[in-house]
Amino acid sequence: MDLKSYKILVVDDDVVIHQITGFVLEDMNFLDFKLEVLTAYSAKEAKKILKSNKDIALALVDINMETSSAGIELVEYIRNELKDTLIRLVLRTSEVERYPAIEVIQKYDINDYIDKANVGKSRLFTTIRSCVKQYMQLIELDTKFNETYKRLTTNPVTLLPNRIKFYENSITEDKKTLVLIDI
Repeated sequence: MDLKSYKILVVDDDVVIHQITGFVLEDMNFLDFKLEVLTAYSAKEAKKILKSNKDIALALVDINMETSSAGIELVEYIRNELKDTLIRLVLRTSEVERYPAIEVIQKYDINDYIDKANVGKSRLFTTIRSCVKQYMQLIELDTKFNETYKRLTTNPVTLLPNRIKFYENSITEDKKTLVLIDI
């Protein structure tokens, strides 16, 4: 059985964190998917990777990189500028006192928050597996939504937009012109 591969992005300015994460990930055996690990050592590098890879399932992001809040700014960029609500975001920090978990999770729409000092292999495995599974479910829901929307707004015989789509488009148009053709 050929397992589907999902991309995760590790964003941290500490080379040791990348090495440790890589070693831990090598030992992990996911039964229903494989991982492709992308790495970035700054928020700027991460933005380039995110622009060219629209299918990243999970990003593990350090808060404190080139600036003390670069990771949070990257999360805001992903959610607000890229408008990516599918990617699962996990912030990692060694400064949990400075960035209280409850506030950060609620304010920045992240999926998990990890204290670097207290993360073990089991915790990392659980976080990665649950985030990738959430991503898989969201992709499936998004696909089904798009299929249903297409069926609702397309004539099945001609494959042209139907009356519902016409009405939807007429609402969004500034200038309105209607041409009726009787066939």
